[in-house]
Amino acid sequence: NSPEGPFSVTTTLFIGRRLWEGGELYLNPEMSGGEGFSSTMGVAGFPNGEVYRVGDPKPRLAIARVFLRERFSLGGSETESISSDQNQIAGSVPARRLTFTLGRFGLTDIFDTLAFATEPRTQFMNWSVWGAGAWDYAADTRGYTWGLAAQLEEPEWAFNFAAVMVSSMANGPDFDTHLSEAYSLNAEFIKSIHWIQRRGKIHVVVFLNHANMGDYRMAITEANATGKPPDVTQTRSYSSKAGLVFGVEQSVSESVGLFGRISWNDGKKESWMFT
Repeated sequence: NSPEGPFSVTTTLFIGRRLWEGGELYLNPEMSGGEGFSSTMGVAGFPNGEVYRVGDPKPRLAIARVFLRERFSLGGSETESISSDQNQIAGSVPARRLTFTLGRFGLTDIFDTLAFATEPRTQFMNWSVWGAGAWDYAADTRGYTWGLAAQLEEPEWAFNFAAVMVSSMANGPDFDTHLSEAYSLNAEFIKSIHWIQRRGKIHVVVFLNHANMGDYRMAITEANATGKPPDVTQTRSYSSKAGLVFGVEQSVSESVGLFGRISWNDGKKESWMFT
């Protein structure tokens, strides 16, 4: 057997412009290419979070994100200073605010954003560490979706909600346009905690996906009846999958932090977008 030597490359350009007070427009062209070892099969938590399940060795340019963000003050004179960052323009924002995001974005840009384990480019790379394994979060092959998200932020807590599109096939590049039957609803509650005089957060995410997914139990039942190998793709119908994520992050010092995640879904329907 000859050794494998796959490679991966991703490059993203982050472009943002403030249109008016509270309104911002962002565009992220992204080049990606390469593939994972054994086509990302054979290990549950793949070690490279920058590799897609369906890869093309030849680098290609695509639009990763394009969205409009609108921020509203909920009253009060208290403000926060934010620095310039990826898809973030430096300035001062209300401490109590309601933010809407409309367009193409990643659910993991907004939800389950643990400070120490969210970004595989700069933090932990393993799929089981930077994301919650049981959260079958809505996305195309590249990890992005279309929809609307709302974020209610208070000084000590926050609540996020998003309604977005799901892919038309398992881990597919295209979206299901039957919006009354194909969608993903996601909600998150975040609470600040204070331990050893340092700040931390607790994250609780719940999700409900409705898509043209197969049923594992039905596939096994049909296989037992026919004597053929189980094929979950032959049992697809529009149905629901629900689950939740619990996460915690805690700063210990200026250079040390702790985090943990527990995630669960009902396990009855086909893995559709991420697992």
